[in-house]
Amino acid sequence: MAKQGKVVLIVEDDIPIAEMYAAELSLSGFTVEVANDGQAGLLAAVQKKPDIILLDILLPEMDGYDVLKKLKGDEKTRTIPVLLLSNLSQPEQIDRGKQLSAIDYLVKANHVPADIVERIETFFGSPAPNH
Repeated sequence: MAKQGKVVLIVEDDIPIAEMYAAELSLSGFTVEVANDGQAGLLAAVQKKPDIILLDILLPEMDGYDVLKKLKGDEKTRTIPVLLLSNLSQPEQIDRGKQLSAIDYLVKANHVPADIVERIETFFGSPAPNH
């Protein structure tokens, strides 16, 4: 299966939300790392070299846009796909994320955790299991 051994880094400051996504991803066979602010997310990206990053926009220390800029500007992390996951839903916010090379921008309120898992599985080319 394509996701076997795939590492997902979740950068999310809301602990219950991070735990909810982590649980869903773990149940689906992913290895999950969690960082609770932008600085910790950058450090984890360099140290853990995840296969994909789920990145919130509103974060302490450094917002998700700045994290994304730094990830894409560093040759060690430049190629890691970043999926933005935020409650910010204005078109200009979504466009900004995509201009900064996010592979997608999902609005939290519009998606349950299973949707996020399915989007990640689609990215890795493995079919989503039926929950």
